[in-house]
Amino acid sequence: MPELKRGFSKSRMNKDLDERIIPQGEYREALNVQVDTSDGSDAGSLQTILGNDIISQTTLATGLLSVSAICIGSVADEKNNSIYYFIKDEEKFTDYILKYDSNKNEISPLVVDKYKIETQIYSSTTSTPTNITTYFTVGNLNSIENATNIRPGMFISPTDSNGDNVFEAPDLRGGNPRPFPFKEGEIFITRLKLMGVSPINYFKVYMDTQKHTRQMFTGGLNSSVGTKIFLSAERSLNFTTRFITAINIIDNYLYFTDGLSEPKAINLNCFDNINNLIETGTHPSGLYHSHVNIFDKNKELIVVSNQDYRKRPAPLEEQYITAIKKSPLKPPTVLLSNSIDGRFNESGGPAVLDSSFQANFTNNSSGSNNLPIGSNIIIEFFNAADYKVGDNLLVRASRPFNVSNNNNNDYAIYDAIIEIVDTEKVYINNVWSALKATVKIKYTRDEPISTATNFLFFSTLQQEDPLYELKFAKFAYRYKYYNGQYSPFSPFSEPAFMPQSFDYAPKEGYNLGMVNQLRSVIITDFVDDEDFLPKDIVEIDILYKESNSTNIYTVKTIKYGDDEFNAFGSAKRPLLDGRISTNTLPNTPFIYARTKGSVKIDAEIIKAIVPSNQLIRPYDNLPRAAKAQEVVGNRIVYANYLQNYNLKYTTNN
Repeated sequence: MPELKRGFSKSRMNKDLDERIIPQGEYREALNVQVDTSDGSDAGSLQTILGNDIISQTTLATGLLSVSAICIGSVADEKNNSIYYFIKDEEKFTDYILKYDSNKNEISPLVVDKYKIETQIYSSTTSTPTNITTYFTVGNLNSIENATNIRPGMFISPTDSNGDNVFEAPDLRGGNPRPFPFKEGEIFITRLKLMGVSPINYFKVYMDTQKHTRQMFTGGLNSSVGTKIFLSAERSLNFTTRFITAINIIDNYLYFTDGLSEPKAINLNCFDNINNLIETGTHPSGLYHSHVNIFDKNKELIVVSNQDYRKRPAPLEEQYITAIKKSPLKPPTVLLSNSIDGRFNESGGPAVLDSSFQANFTNNSSGSNNLPIGSNIIIEFFNAADYKVGDNLLVRASRPFNVSNNNNNDYAIYDAIIEIVDTEKVYINNVWSALKATVKIKYTRDEPISTATNFLFFSTLQQEDPLYELKFAKFAYRYKYYNGQYSPFSPFSEPAFMPQSFDYAPKEGYNLGMVNQLRSVIITDFVDDEDFLPKDIVEIDILYKESNSTNIYTVKTIKYGDDEFNAFGSAKRPLLDGRISTNTLPNTPFIYARTKGSVKIDAEIIKAIVPSNQLIRPYDNLPRAAKAQEVVGNRIVYANYLQNYNLKYTTNN
């Protein structure tokens, strides 16, 4: 009897026809098999499907997970042959995302959120009753991972593991120290400092009262050496006993939501461990809180705090893994100047660049010849002109400067050009009223300029033509995050416009004073106070638009670590507790804000146009919570979500 061979390249089950007449490439029935789709000779053949295997935890640190740990979600990454598990372990005060690599048959921690730790006091606290800051010391002792997991921003529990009050404060009546009452979150860790290696590694843990309480803490730890205390932090993953309701993988991003907290998006590349260091990414042991690897312009890890002795990258916080990033809420500060070098007068307003004076540019009383080029003369300007050494001044005889006849490139219309060599302020009644200067003659017209010793002249600073002369320009900025995501735009500034003095031309019916005399713009205060600025920003785009156009342009990109990024801001704000700063004017309860960022615009140069799909994105609308999500057209779509907040209406009786 001849042997019958069939291939199944069509991968089609056919139960309608008799098995003797089923077309080539189809089959009658099959169970637990799949059709091979390779390019080899076995294409179209049937092969059995592998069954399930039990994955052991042998690759994880011994005892990493407690027996009460539960899996609240999982997803398969078929592209990389991996599986991600979402683990909640209340006994360890830790949430995990574990990765199983089927190619290596290994389980490794991807993200570790250790939101509460128990540690031991190595030595008693040192405090000064007049100081609001105190500290205690922690040694590695028998719990090195807990000591290492201490990080700025953690809160101190009011009681120790025995339920006793942790802190005490001096009794102002002269008695023994009394328990210091406070609530969870009112005292927090500000910084850490390594103290030595003898007899063991230990470091100081500095504390302060929470900013919103403004409660003065002058006490110390009511605990002996070896006493256990709890430190807690705001949770990042926010796992609960409820299951993760939706998980998607797009490229290297893990998106998930649980219907209770803000949807998350994790950049898997930002948690890679570097050189087995505890302070980068996620340590393979899973014993340490994860750190987010954020790199600056030099491809170096961005440090969260220079006061932390480990100089670690940013410890994992919820702000680094939310699906939508924070956008700037304030417009930039725009400082306008009518000079190309951005100078201002003593009051901070437009610089005085026009003046008048009396002088004689001739070498004899008859005025038959002009002074030779290079000669120095002393003149006194009739006002407090903001001239500097090195300035070149354009000079006219008895002809004031205005827009209609001012052409800085046409020397023929000027009588002289002089250079400021030295200056001296002239005060009248303790008020700067005039400017005396030594000047060098750089140019004079061929014919004699004047015949009188005290001939009247007018001067103006020689500089380039104004910026945005006939435009109303506005500026804004936006953030670029470590994951490549851009924020929406900040509010735009007021128009950068500096009108000149009123000068009406009746023949043309044109107000020459409405011509913009702006020559440089300083954009500042676009790096917010460190308490409000997202720590995962890597770049800030300075944006520009004109009032008569819908286009928005990028004029400058400021990278983290640039001098322009770290330059001091200009804004002032009151101190929170009303203290007077010694860095400001006497009796002024203001301090220069910790805003940063300053960039000078002195040319109408644009870098690139912002894509049109960004122009209609005034804000990001992310639900507070969502029970469902799916990828539709390469976009994340949320469903069954919660948004907005309840507004409580109250009346004052």
